[in-house]
Amino acid sequence: DAVADLRGDAARPAGPRGPGTSGPRPDGDGLRVGIMVHGSAELTPAILRAFRRARPSTPVTVVSLDFTEHVAALVERRVDVAFLRPPPDDERIVYDAMTTEPRIITVPERSPLADAPALRLADIVDQPFLGLPDGVSRAFRDYLYFAGGRNGEPPRLSPEGVRTPQDVLTGTAAGRGLSSGLYSFVRFYSWPGVRFVPLLDAPWEHSVLAARRDDTRPAVRAFRSLAVALARDLGPALVPPPRLPSPDGR
Repeated sequence: DAVADLRGDAARPAGPRGPGTSGPRPDGDGLRVGIMVHGSAELTPAILRAFRRARPSTPVTVVSLDFTEHVAALVERRVDVAFLRPPPDDERIVYDAMTTEPRIITVPERSPLADAPALRLADIVDQPFLGLPDGVSRAFRDYLYFAGGRNGEPPRLSPEGVRTPQDVLTGTAAGRGLSSGLYSFVRFYSWPGVRFVPLLDAPWEHSVLAARRDDTRPAVRAFRSLAVALARDLGPALVPPPRLPSPDGR
């Protein structure tokens, strides 16, 4: 089947390719793929490679998305599909789960929390977190600050607004606050002065591939179908399982 035919291609390393390097985009024929943070981990480049092989005549443009574009990039039609976390809470958007992962906390290495093998929500809800700028979706704010584990209490926030993973890493290293992410974050990012600590009792969260509900173009449908098939059939082989301490390992 199509997934079996693409298995070897999806597993091969990708050559260098940046935003817009796939050539001009004819009206209605190209596909703009947004990627927030590292997308859906190792699945993201595998899906892009497989789609380019399956539909070589469809130009693909890759667009990096910051935290303010969690929903906006799609609804404002700046991208056609997007790898996001968490799932958008917007009736204009549909999505398919790509990965399901535990959560991590970014901690300044001088913090008393930095040497813990793992943390729990009770350890971090009273700690200051890095703030977000205006325009970030409610779903993303709730995800970043673990709103479901705060009993309605707002987080303590630093004044600056972080927009990108680099902002998170530099803000954490400077000791201005904690932040959070998916477990796979640690495989794609590192920074001097920052520790990544697993959070044992936070609900696991999805990374997703999202699209506009009203966008039924063939290229969008094909990309979504291929992504779902690869996530199902290749995800367990491509995405390493998390290594978490036992609940009593502290």
